[in-house]
Amino acid sequence: ALLNTLLLSREPVTPWGLPQIEERALETLQQEWRLYQARLADTRAQLNSALAKLRQMEQKFQRLDSWLKGMETKAQIRTHR
Repeated sequence: ALLNTLLLSREPVTPWGLPQIEERALETLQQEWRLYQARLADTRAQLNSALAKLRQMEQKFQRLDSWLKGMETKAQIRTHR
């Protein structure tokens, strides 16, 4: 346990050299890619939510349109009496 604490508490040594620099660049790019994918997933979820709301609105407008047409038909029947 003491050895683990000691190993975890020491500062990481940053090696230098071309392979290490390339590895750090790769790690940075991988992290940026994961962040981009997370933002993309959030945006997709927001878009899907907006589309679902639009579909609901469309259904309500269609029901309203149907109701209005029914009322127009009833009004025309009554005016022709």
